[in-house]
Amino acid sequence: MRKLTFIVFVSFALNAFAQPSLSSYVSDISRKEPFLSSVWGIEAARVNGETLISYNAMQKMLPASNMKLITTGLALKELGSDFMFETKFESDGGIVDGVLEGNLYIVGGGDPTTDSTMFPEWKKLLDDNGILGINGCIVGDSRYFTADATHEDWCAGDYESEDASPVYGLNFAHNYKDTLYGPQKVSGAEYCAYYFRKYLIENGVEVSGEYSDDENFGEGIFPTDSLHFITSYHSDPLKTIIRKTNEKSDNFYAEAILRTVGMHKGGGDGYPESIAAEMRALKDLGVDTSTGIKICDGSGLARMNYVSPDFFVRYLTAMIGTPIFPDFIKSLPCPGEGTLTGMLDKLPYETRRRIHMKSGTLGAVRCFSGYIDPKPGCTEDQRIVFSLLTNNNTAPKGTVLTYLENIISLLAE
Repeated sequence: MRKLTFIVFVSFALNAFAQPSLSSYVSDISRKEPFLSSVWGIEAARVNGETLISYNAMQKMLPASNMKLITTGLALKELGSDFMFETKFESDGGIVDGVLEGNLYIVGGGDPTTDSTMFPEWKKLLDDNGILGINGCIVGDSRYFTADATHEDWCAGDYESEDASPVYGLNFAHNYKDTLYGPQKVSGAEYCAYYFRKYLIENGVEVSGEYSDDENFGEGIFPTDSLHFITSYHSDPLKTIIRKTNEKSDNFYAEAILRTVGMHKGGGDGYPESIAAEMRALKDLGVDTSTGIKICDGSGLARMNYVSPDFFVRYLTAMIGTPIFPDFIKSLPCPGEGTLTGMLDKLPYETRRRIHMKSGTLGAVRCFSGYIDPKPGCTEDQRIVFSLLTNNNTAPKGTVLTYLENIISLLAE
């Protein structure tokens, strides 16, 4: 009798710790809460065409920040990994005996990364061009972008946070700052002009005039085509900026990147032109856009974005065949990095390093899409492409996340 008890105990222990199959696990959780009354779907396939799981994969859902996968990937494709944003320094006057006799214009080119860390390099550019003083004002010029700075479909609550900061032709520190009265959104051009003027004066450059932006400078503003070019500053390469965008899930960067694609490939920086440019880029990739996709913005903040797991898998698979894929997959964090900090920490380190994915979170929305590298010794066609989207899920985020982590673990192991 004692021997029988031992056998039963061992059998129970083995069953308790046995890994369920992916299909049985998905089938089981779909029949109970929190997923029974929510909208969710998954698709995962190997590059060789083998489908590993497909559940509700054609259903379009809010992707939240998974939308950044489309924004950043297509930007790399359309602009190139080494594309740089350019900020120009121009004037309505000339340089006489080391003094700029006129106003200095900081002419933005849509760079979302502009902040005060660039000031030493900016001053050196002026020094190298013989400008030791400025007999005029510092003018932040944001005329590069002309369309609305925010999206009309963003929720009112979002506008109060840095997540929905406006994007201008000249930006500065996310166009958002803390004030005596609390955080507020600001004109990036005016904000930039104020702090650069302050920096120049503190570092020995006399500036006789004040600061302004192109809207508040009034009748004194010169047409862009009449200004005299002095020098320019170039940002980090796009591949570096996109890594920061995806790792930190930076909405501001994503919106600026989308509008830059519109400027270069769509004939304008408005959302209609920018989205049209993306749709053409998707077709160039060979991705069918007749089903599974509706693009509304670049970050995923708008509640009118809709993408299906099937579309994400088709798009992400198509990206593998492009020259920019190495830079694209490097932009996606592994568990333990960025927005994936603390995720899948029970998996072996080597397994976590094989997972490259983007998270997406809004109210009642939790999503993950990306790639899982082949196991050591396997060929590249064993790479897994997956998309796991959940909407209308009112359970605590931690509860939902546990189930999603289990699915990703089963895919990776």
